[in-house]
Formats: sequence, C-alpha cells, structure tokens
Amino acid sequence: MRQGRDAQTQLLALGKRAGGARQHPDRSGDLAPGEPEHQQKLQHADAPDVRTEGVHGAQERPGDRLGLRRLESLAADLLLPEAVPPGQEHQLLGAAERGTAVTTPSAANTAEATWARIIPFLRPIEPLIRDPEISDILVNGEQAVFFEKNGRLEPLIGVTVREQSLQVAARNIARALGDEISEESPILDSRLPDGSRVAILLPCVSVSGTTIAIRKFQTRRYTMHELVRVGTLPDSVREQLAAAIERRWNILISGGTGSGKTTVLIALAALISDDERLIVIEDTSEIQVTKPNLVRLEARREQPGLPPVPIRDLLRASLRLRPDRILLGEVRGSEAFDLLQALNTGHSGTLSTTHADSARETLSRFATCVMMAGVELPYPVVRAQIGEGLDLVVHLERRPGRRHVTEVLRVHGYDPVAERFELESLYERPRS
Repeated sequence: MRQGRDAQTQLLALGKRAGGARQHPDRSGDLAPGEPEHQQKLQHADAPDVRTEGVHGAQERPGDRLGLRRLESLAADLLLPEAVPPGQEHQLLGAAERGTAVTTPSAANTAEATWARIIPFLRPIEPLIRDPEISDILVNGEQAVFFEKNGRLEPLIGVTVREQSLQVAARNIARALGDEISEESPILDSRLPDGSRVAILLPCVSVSGTTIAIRKFQTRRYTMHELVRVGTLPDSVREQLAAAIERRWNILISGGTGSGKTTVLIALAALISDDERLIVIEDTSEIQVTKPNLVRLEARREQPGLPPVPIRDLLRASLRLRPDRILLGEVRGSEAFDLLQALNTGHSGTLSTTHADSARETLSRFATCVMMAGVELPYPVVRAQIGEGLDLVVHLERRPGRRHVTEVLRVHGYDPVAERFELESLYERPRS
C-alpha cells in the first residue's frame, strides 16, 4: 500500500491520468478533522485486490462453459478497441495480423484479467475498487458516485467518471462474462469472476446515464460468536439460533438490501453437522460454505442457444439428490411454492433468505411469492401451509454504521378461524 496521500489527491490524480475526471482543485489541505476517515485515508495499491479462493465457480461461469470467455485469445477478442492498455497497441495489432494469441500480464488469472479490462475506464474510482473495507460502489452516470463502508453509504466528493468511459467499461464487463449489453439489451445483472456482483443499465433506460452498481465479494466469513462481538445480535439470540439448527427447524432470514441476511445464513450454515448432506441453491453463487458432503447448484439465465435453468428446476432436482438440508440463497418469486412443498414433505432444517420490512411482513411476503407460481390454492390454504412448514423468522435491519438482528419470531401455526399466524416473539431489539 502507498501511504501519505489523502483520498481526494489520489482520486484526482488518477482521474487526470485516465482523462476521466473533471478538473477540481486539490482539497487535500481543506479536509476538516471531522470529515469521514475514508476521505482522508483511502489507500492505493499497485494491483486490484481480487481473490478467487473460496469462491465457487470463480473459474467456471456460464460464459466459460460456452467458450465465450478465454484466458488467451486473439487481440480482437481480448479487448475492445477502446480498451487497449497504454503501450500494448503495437503488440496487440501485430498479433491480430499474425493470427496469434496474446497473453496480457494479468491473463493468467481470470479475475485479474477481467479487472484489467475495467479499471482503465474507472480510474477515478480505482481506490474504491481496491479498498477491502468498501462493500458497495454505486455510479450514477457522470453525476455522482457513492460507496458503502462499514455500513455507511456516503458520496465521493469531487470525482466523476466520463460517460464514454462508463460505457466502454460496461461493454468490457459484459464481454468478459460472455454476455452482451447494448441498446437492444440495455440491462446487465451478473457476477464478476472474483465473486463481486455487478448491475449495469445503459442511458437508453437510465436517465442519469450509464449506471453501475458493484457489490464487492466479501471473502471474510463471520462465525456466530463474531456476529455477537460486532453487535449484529446478542448472545441470547445466538444460543436460540444454535438450538434451532440443532433441532432442524426451518428458518427464513429476512431484511432489506445489504442488511446482512447472507452473512447470518453463512454463520448458521457453519453450525450444521459435517455428517449431513447439504444442497446449496443460488441464483448467483455467493454462499461460502465448506462441508464434506456439499452440492452447489446455480441457476442459468437464458443464453444464445441455451434455455434458462431457473431456481424452481434446481429446487425440484435437489429433492432427488437425497438432501439432509437445503440452503436456498433467496426466495423472491415462484420458487417459493416449491420450497413450501419441500418444507411440508419432511425436508427439515432448511435455510433461506427473502426481502421484507419486518418479521411479520415476511410471512405475507412468502405467501405472495407462493401465489406467483400460479398455483390454484386459496390464499388461506397457502398461509396455513406456511404456518405448518416454517419454524422461525429472523429479521435484520441496516442502521447507520450497523447491521442488527431486530426480531426473531417462532411460528407455531396458522389459525384459519382468526385468519392469522400463531406467533411467539423470541426477541425484539429495542428501538434506539
């Protein structure tokens, strides 16, 4: 790490190098003592901090299986014309004329090779990409950049990225992933080889200009005891949840975006006995679990020449794999019906997450997702089945600087006469 330069000086210098930042005076001497630490101490490394260890599928993505992503390729395939690194123009053009392969310095690693295509056009925010403490980077066209660090979402002051650079970065990301983004297909939702999730919208659908959201892959896995230490939950809740895992209760973890649902799920999954066969099903692989008898299944979007493989199909297939437990990354649509059938047919100990605003609202949200499957079941019957199959709801909220478990509900059943769930509050965090 280089030391001694504050964030604004770094970012402005990088922006000038790339020609991507607007010219702003150096504010390094104007930072008030009370300004956020990241604005003063963002550090800059010599290479992007990209890791693939522990990331399932980091070397094997749908694009790889189709032969669309290559570690070595003709120069014309390696980078878009606008993305030729400085000093390599003649090497790449010469190789293209000869019809030979070219290997860039970072092509030995898929993740680094992907970042090499992107960073030249995101130089003004390069320190954000390299900072391991930053979890989310949000680029709202040329207008503004925001990032999340230690649970706080903050604006990046004095730095922007040119629209042209954003569009080239977007196309390079898509190409590296064996995907496409264009006016005909202006939305990209995928995952980088290092596990980071990326969503992109082009100006034809985003009034703000090319919009990019990067959720960086977090390699650290918290244990339940560590979650107690950082204040995510009290020790009493840790004990309750550990007992629920031992009793093989079906648990649904709810909360808003970035509230820590997956972090808690991973910590709970670590408590599962190594003697059990675990099936993990996800839309995009991000659940870091290490077990001796582990099967990972990942959905596939529709691709040229290949039909989609949705979560519903994977969930049905998993039931034929003799699972002891099923971990479903997220319930957000019609797959809720298949999950509900599993919960009510003897598949206990299931863990999953969903988006909801409260623990009680989670139950209604689950029922709504079940109805999205188009099943001919009355709504009260669906709610009754949820009352029978689900045992526990754990709800999290993100508050400034912190993520907390705010509610834990025990589901005892459903009362069809009163038309309400029979619930017991095991924990509720006091409002501060």
